[in-house]
Amino acid sequence: MIRKLFLVVTAVIIAATNGRSFAAGTADAVTSRTNVVYGTADGQDLLMDVLFPPTDMSTSTPAPRAAIIFVHGGGWAGGDKKDFNRIATELVGRGFVGFNVNYRLVKPNANKWPAQIDDCQLAVRWIRAHAVQYNIDPDSLGAMGGSAGGHLVSLLGTTDTRTTESVEFPDWSSRVNCVVDLFGPSDLTEDFPTTGIIGNVQQIVENLFGKPMAEVKEIAREASPITHVANAVPFLIFQGDKDTIVLPPQSTRFHAALQKAGKDSKLVMMKDVGHNINTMKMDEFYAECVAFYRKNLKAAGGGR
Repeated sequence: MIRKLFLVVTAVIIAATNGRSFAAGTADAVTSRTNVVYGTADGQDLLMDVLFPPTDMSTSTPAPRAAIIFVHGGGWAGGDKKDFNRIATELVGRGFVGFNVNYRLVKPNANKWPAQIDDCQLAVRWIRAHAVQYNIDPDSLGAMGGSAGGHLVSLLGTTDTRTTESVEFPDWSSRVNCVVDLFGPSDLTEDFPTTGIIGNVQQIVENLFGKPMAEVKEIAREASPITHVANAVPFLIFQGDKDTIVLPPQSTRFHAALQKAGKDSKLVMMKDVGHNINTMKMDEFYAECVAFYRKNLKAAGGGR
């Protein structure tokens, strides 16, 4: 039953992150390097795909670019880095370097929390440590994630490395410079739907921790981005008002908490949209994201 729920969640996320193109002519010029190993954990390689924008032929020494790390959804137990290929290609075509990241997925008896955030934080440190190799500015790294990936990138924008003991690249920060959160849960201590399009969402959340919520309440609180808004970077949050998987209050309360803490946050509430992006208005979505990244990533023209 749990596997069925994960497959449905993954299908919803893939549909949500494969919208129509608006940057005509740029996708063909984007190149990639696939299955780059950024670390190992429990005997398995941790992989990412790197996407490069069209070559700037006007100079032999192009300036370092801003970069975006993309983190897929799927209930922390499904999905793949390729799920963000369409959106990543569109944004990379606008001049960013993209990093599509895989992380350890929850299994019945393995990869429980905090494996997922540990991997994502390692990916951020790895990217910064290899900034020269990929011609990026290590201080201009944005993030985007959907659903469970939205939760993970929100933690990348509100927390730093959990512990610097026995980790790779400890001298580099795991905190990104800005975040686009696509309907990610911000408070894992809240009750989630037990019925609906994919069934028991609460069961998926509890499976992340491997125990009932009553036994892991404090761990879930620490794993919730809303707990850490005092240290947040700028946020752009997209949420469907008809979402029955991650309910709208997860985003509205997060946005309100960010603003109350004096942080830069914008909430885009998409009318008549469920657990996805409004694919009929992808041009508006891309324009909003590009403007946000260019404002907040100094290598993309921003001042931060």
